Amino acid sequence: MARRIAYTDQQLLEYSEEHLLYELQIFRWVAENLPLEPSFLRSALLESFLIHLRNLIDFFYTQPSDALTDDLVAGDFFDPPSTWDPGMMPKSLKDARGRANKEVSHITQKRKERADPTKPWPVADLFNEIGVVAQKFAAEASSKKLHPSITTWLKADPQMAVTLMNAASTSSSNATVGSIGLSLGVVSSSKVTGPVGQGGLPIPGRRTP
Repeated sequence: MARRIAYTDQQLLEYSEEHLLYELQIFRWVAENLPLEPSFLRSALLESFLIHLRNLIDFFYTQPSDALTDDLVAGDFFDPPSTWDPGMMPKSLKDARGRANKEVSHITQKRKERADPTKPWPVADLFNEIGVVAQKFAAEASSKKLHPSITTWLKADPQMAVTLMNAASTSSSNATVGSIGLSLGVVSSSKVTGPVGQGGLPIPGRRTP
């Protein structure tokens, strides 16, 4: 097995400021801006949410010894990497990762039928599950490796988040986010059992992943 790339503290600071911060920001933006009405736009944004969800699950829960040679994972931001312990992955995240792998990344018979009561994605719950492990990560990671913008973002109230997101949308090198009608609230309902739109409202199911 090829040896993993060894990154300097400065490289990790720069990477987290640009790429990890982007993952966290776009993950929240998509969760907060899913349209209420069934549409291709809603499906596209839900698929985006699931892609970034899978990215963040892999980042937080993959041990450095199991990571691909050029991937970065949460343990890389600790001294030593083995001190990062995210705990056991919640079943909700494990199941969501498996579904996303099949239903978003493959044309497969494992895609759920429209009438399946388990088809709607619990967006709010999944968002909050990632929030818990992200907060733990930011609180424990090495300050020499993790850029302080990560902690600032995770602690941002809705008003500050809007300001930070507007700034990010004009400078992101990952994708053109665009500052279109941002209305960031806090996805906080643990009762939501389907996709959510602005304000955390549930979205009725139709053609979604």
